[in-house]
Amino acid sequence: MNQPIETILAKLFSGEASEKEKNRVNQWKRANPEAFANFQQSYDADYFEQKSFAKGQSRQKVLKIAAAQKRQTRNRTLLKIAASFIGFILIGSAIYFYAQSLNVKYVNNTMAIQHILLPDSSEVYLDKNASLQYSDNYLGHFNRKVKVTGRVFFHVYRDPVHPFSVNAGVLKVKVLGTRFTVNQMAAKTQVILTHGKVMVSSAKLSRGIILNKTGDQVIVRKSGLQKENNVKASLYSSWMDKKIYFNDCTVKEVIDMLNDSYNMTITIDNPELMNTKLFGSAPSDDPQLIIQALSQILHLNIRTK
Repeated sequence: MNQPIETILAKLFSGEASEKEKNRVNQWKRANPEAFANFQQSYDADYFEQKSFAKGQSRQKVLKIAAAQKRQTRNRTLLKIAASFIGFILIGSAIYFYAQSLNVKYVNNTMAIQHILLPDSSEVYLDKNASLQYSDNYLGHFNRKVKVTGRVFFHVYRDPVHPFSVNAGVLKVKVLGTRFTVNQMAAKTQVILTHGKVMVSSAKLSRGIILNKTGDQVIVRKSGLQKENNVKASLYSSWMDKKIYFNDCTVKEVIDMLNDSYNMTITIDNPELMNTKLFGSAPSDDPQLIIQALSQILHLNIRTK
């Protein structure tokens, strides 16, 4: 029966090994040079600490060394298994967290315009009571899809490979790089282009609508398309300065803007006044003040619904 190599090593170091056993040790040594060196080093260190040394003691020392080395080897193996297991856990966790989305939401509860810089460097401006929501993850991966309520202005960073999209009420706006306003109200959603090109789509529309000229506007109600026209872009976007500037605007343009952007229905009894030019400014967050000013300028009663 073959003896364990540890037993033969014990006999070798104590001077009791036969020629056959010495040959077996030499073969094992060639196949396991590092293990043999560890035995030799441990044995020599322990030997020189002894004042007297006997063969029996030598054999026991080597067997103890062999047992200790087995424990060390087993422990190293367990550590490697544990490290591999932890590695799998870390990789799995990384994949899990990478896949998990973080819901990021901004709500502007102030009277000021709130500026937001998105992870892709696109800029967003929230009017009061407006909100913006998107998904991100732990590694900062932003899929360039956002959802809004209220009035929001976008300056989108151009990235042809990853189109930007906005969900607002019943509408979806797709864009590569441009500036535009989305105004999601209770009864309708409005999109006005400032610069660039966007496509507006909805289950309420029979086709996608392309906006590619400054001032192009589309308004969609829950029942379907309400309006598709071109407006004075500066009048519709001046709300970001918290004021509406009536620079060479007609009464009709101002009333249309109030109807379009503030979900109002304003009528004037005298249609001849609709082409009257207006100049000046008014706070954008108080449409009733604008109506009062129009009433005084035009000397008539303006009805709203």
